[in-house]
Amino acid sequence: MWRSKVDEFGSPILGLAGPLAAEGELGATLGGAPCTGVVLRYGGGTSQIEVTTGRHPLGGTWILLRRILEMAASPDAGLPFSVSVSERLLMLPVVDRSTQFRVVEATSGHWIAVGGWMKRHLRIEGSPGTAPEGLSLTEVVLP
Repeated sequence: MWRSKVDEFGSPILGLAGPLAAEGELGATLGGAPCTGVVLRYGGGTSQIEVTTGRHPLGGTWILLRRILEMAASPDAGLPFSVSVSERLLMLPVVDRSTQFRVVEATSGHWIAVGGWMKRHLRIEGSPGTAPEGLSLTEVVLP
């Protein structure tokens, strides 16, 4: 089932380059028919990075704020709960071209970076113990 969705989505599907690339696995497909995105997951345990390749933009301000708060609040979080969020721009290499990403970070150590270009939109999410600096993305072929 997921294979037909990935084929329907088409290439390029982007994922991490470098040492972490071997750890990647298909995490999910987005949308129904047609498939609108593919999620790849890297790492294990508490340090994880997800790379989503989509056909449409993957994060406006409210979507990013809601998502970072969901990530920062542990399942057993109670009130009062405090987290600060900051935003910055970062250039990351994507298929050998420098691409601007908007990075939203929480004081919990979680972060989301969104960027891409006209036909492919990208969202990278990381947990504490990971950082967007130094990451690069390349085209991947799923088995």
